[in-house]
Amino acid sequence: MYKLLVRVPFFGIVLKIFNSYAYDGDFRADDRFASVYCWLKAYLFPFLFSIAMASLMMPDVINPFLPFCMQLGYKVEAVPGDISTSIFPSLLGFGIGVYALVFALEKRLVQDLQNSFMKPNSTSSDQGSALLLNTEMALPLVVIALTLAVAVLQKALIGSVLLNFLAWLSLWLSIYFTVELINTLFMMGEAHLSQSLKGDD
Repeated sequence: MYKLLVRVPFFGIVLKIFNSYAYDGDFRADDRFASVYCWLKAYLFPFLFSIAMASLMMPDVINPFLPFCMQLGYKVEAVPGDISTSIFPSLLGFGIGVYALVFALEKRLVQDLQNSFMKPNSTSSDQGSALLLNTEMALPLVVIALTLAVAVLQKALIGSVLLNFLAWLSLWLSIYFTVELINTLFMMGEAHLSQSLKGDD
């Protein structure tokens, strides 16, 4: 079933990258779905965070579901589609440029990362590989691309409450995974500098 789905144009690309991220970059992500636990572990918090933030951006929609003492008294004038299409194209271009760093990684650094997944006393599960770096860079770019697609639809159908919510949701999801990408780059830089210092010794 999985192998058939990943052959579907566009959808298959997105599914493959999302599944690989849930699988911690494990080689098995090319052949099968990651477990439900892996998907929840990878995406539950980001989506809950994004849903909460998107809801706060639409007080008129969520106020009817809140007690009177918890009513949101502010009004959001910003259009999520405008925000996304103004900031994310530049971020997408930057991210693609940063993605090229994967191909410039030192072999020793990549091998050390792979060894960390293979240690018997590793705190990680029995899945994962150094390909996680590849996935952690690809996922934010895919999320940003999807955010731009939703933003264009939201601007075209400005009156749609559902698209407005999805535009806010995808915007915050993109911000979340962009921070994750920054964290990945930080850890790569730290590992590279540590290797350089060891080499000098």
